[in-house]
Amino acid sequence: MRRNEVEETIHAFAKLGEKILIDIEARRQVFKIAQRKNPWFEEREVLRMLHAISESYLDETKLFSWIERYPEISNAHAQNIGLIAAANIPLVSFHDLLCILISGSNVLLRCSDRDTVLYEWIIGMLNDINPKMGTRIRMVDKLTDFEAIIATGSDHSYTYFKKYFSRVPHLLRGHRNSIAWISGLEDEKALIQLGEDIYSYFGLGCRNVSLLFIPREYDLAPLLRIWDENFQYLRDSNRYNNNYEYRLAISMLNGLKFHQSETLLLIESNAIASHLSTLHYQFYDDKQQIERFCVDHRDKIQCIVGPSSLTNQTCARFGSSQKPELEDYADGTDTMKFLLSLNY
Repeated sequence: MRRNEVEETIHAFAKLGEKILIDIEARRQVFKIAQRKNPWFEEREVLRMLHAISESYLDETKLFSWIERYPEISNAHAQNIGLIAAANIPLVSFHDLLCILISGSNVLLRCSDRDTVLYEWIIGMLNDINPKMGTRIRMVDKLTDFEAIIATGSDHSYTYFKKYFSRVPHLLRGHRNSIAWISGLEDEKALIQLGEDIYSYFGLGCRNVSLLFIPREYDLAPLLRIWDENFQYLRDSNRYNNNYEYRLAISMLNGLKFHQSETLLLIESNAIASHLSTLHYQFYDDKQQIERFCVDHRDKIQCIVGPSSLTNQTCARFGSSQKPELEDYADGTDTMKFLLSLNY
């Protein structure tokens, strides 16, 4: 792919970053249709994703800085890459779409039936910006004639993907969750930011915190009060509220040890994955305990959030888990390196 073609693609995405945040009324019509197909895609959450995409992925300076890490891109040639997009949160596979197009390849996009509207809208805008971009993306019901595959889904889907795509180059992802730890010295602002890591997208993303490490003897009451005051809007969602009431009943019937707030059930458990409207917590006595846990469960952890980095683990700052940058690749596997390796 020639340098001028790379630059042309980057310019198109930078313009997209500006376009997706304007024309409010047109956006709202799209959002309404998207939410009818997937009730979890409420306007607040779609806008949250669009702002994250625009600020983290579509800043032109960031894009050029990022792509400088891959000088081999000038030797890349177009291939057809199948992309199976997850549907847990809005546009969750946008980064893969971006990587494929900037690498010079074409996209065969297979979406869930619940998640077609926002991708169609994005692709339409790209086509308006640069018609050549639109010709390089095809939304399909069935994947055929692809030379490599990127697929994200549940652990069950991962098992199927691994078997079905074993004969072609593939980048496959199963289910992961994120964890966080607090020192006990956090101020209210930091705890609100941590709440964003937990509550964003109703907690349905792999980068949402589902397990929290808390210093022993830490008073949870102020923490839960702060979250209730700042995230009360979740209880306005019937679907979230129904899950909350169901999990409360189950927790009481099973005699689980938990703390109840108006927006969340905090359940004592060392399991990484927690149910919707719940957050697992575990007490710790020293940071080495957290570090050992991270090492033992590294294949199931997407992101670690904390006030500082651990000895052998980089931690995202509070409030940033759902705002990954271009180089924050899912599962820690460099998507661009995978795509560019297909040329050799």
